[in-house]
Amino acid sequence: MRAKKLWALCALLGLAWFAAGPDSASAAAPVVVITVSDEPAKFVPARVVIKAGDTVEWKNTGAILHSATDDPAKAGNSQAVSAPSGAALFDSGFLNPGAVYQHTFAVPGTYRYVCLPHQAQGMAGEILVKPR
Repeated sequence: MRAKKLWALCALLGLAWFAAGPDSASAAAPVVVITVSDEPAKFVPARVVIKAGDTVEWKNTGAILHSATDDPAKAGNSQAVSAPSGAALFDSGFLNPGAVYQHTFAVPGTYRYVCLPHQAQGMAGEILVKPR
């Protein structure tokens, strides 16, 4: 009798796990990778569209320092950057070759950002965050 109850319990737990899906508890939001390159200095892709809660990763594949920021206090031209009202500003700091920086976007809207060392050369990007 005890074996039948144990089997029934295991079967119910298995069904519950199957119904929920194996990754439902640990499902992470997608990560969108933006490559940061040197020749010419640019973000690839320069524009991405994601959903609120998604993460963007900037990866410096170049041989020189780069950055990614939407902080108007840090940008040489504060008009070149923007973020939706209530959104947390992001700033990668200087990314050495091979370095990565990640930021998760919670607030829907348009984020415009620049590379500080290459802003004068037009190195800029845009992230459109749609509601989930």
